Amino acid sequence: MKTKILFIAILTCSITVMAQKQFDNPIQVNRNEGEMFDLRTLDWLNAFDSLHSIMQVRYPFTEWKGINWDQKFTQTQPKIQEAQTEFDVVKFTGAMLEYLYSIPDGHIAYFGDSLFKQTTQSGSFGLNILPISDGSIVVNIVPDSNAAYLTGIRCGDEIISWNGTPISELPEQKVYNSSCGTMEGKLLNRYQLLCRDSVGAMVDITFVSRETGNQHTVTLTAEADNFQLYDQSRFLTGYIPDPNNLVYHEILDNQVGYLRLLSELCPDGLTLDSIRKTDIYLAVKEAITDFNEQNIEKLVFDLRINNGGIPLLGSAISGFLLKHLCFGNIVQDQVLLTLPSLTRSLRYRNQPISMEK
Repeated sequence: MKTKILFIAILTCSITVMAQKQFDNPIQVNRNEGEMFDLRTLDWLNAFDSLHSIMQVRYPFTEWKGINWDQKFTQTQPKIQEAQTEFDVVKFTGAMLEYLYSIPDGHIAYFGDSLFKQTTQSGSFGLNILPISDGSIVVNIVPDSNAAYLTGIRCGDEIISWNGTPISELPEQKVYNSSCGTMEGKLLNRYQLLCRDSVGAMVDITFVSRETGNQHTVTLTAEADNFQLYDQSRFLTGYIPDPNNLVYHEILDNQVGYLRLLSELCPDGLTLDSIRKTDIYLAVKEAITDFNEQNIEKLVFDLRINNGGIPLLGSAISGFLLKHLCFGNIVQDQVLLTLPSLTRSLRYRNQPISMEK
């Protein structure tokens, strides 16, 4: 959770970043004390030059993430120039996505890419694939209602080649669909996008059946699916979370409690008393109370696909789980989760902090 955000909104024909003349005069906006830089009067090339200037000077993690800004500029500017000359929105958007999403930072966002996605990614080959620990690439989603399933492809089948090229030798994806803070996230996104193309595109896929061990080659055609399979693939083999159900809990077999938290969002500026009246906080409190009453022995606290939120709410929720202050501002509630023989271990800035019950 950040205390200061540099907000960069990029639209198809108007880029909201920073003009050179506005370098020291950003527009103040109420977005977690962020700054917005308006370049709508500039053409694409000058707007990109300005974007690059602000990223090079103000991006705080350049050294940590090993970003070579000069190299990125040299690679991207000719593509922006070509897009401007042809007035090609799709080329422009592709160049911007390549520039921004090659930065390993999950908090970089691009707005206004719908035409690019509809043109280049609106078709699905009817499956999704992902890498597993032994280095192979396997099918993890293949709905039984589409052509990929009818050709015989099943979950767990290993992909051998893609359009005749061994799957391990495919060139790295240049344009990604989202920012990825880790190499693992980037790898997953790479294979998500490999399974998509423009509607009508065709691909030859060679795979080995998990059931029979036999090798097959099939030809698939990308079909429009309103991005449904892509949305599903973002959650690997799991379900698509319900945005209206941000907190969920249940008691699994063997007295194991399960608590899923998708967000710590609430209105900014609330006091602690007000935080404790929010729906998310009360739902977590209800779950902890239920766990205590049912004498659970273990807890699975599921923070996958968590969107973050307000630091004070996160601190207040931590107070259900931690008896002692270990870092930050953890606000303890009167209700504290009690588990038998529990050793809680946290890691902060690579320094382990442990405490007994």
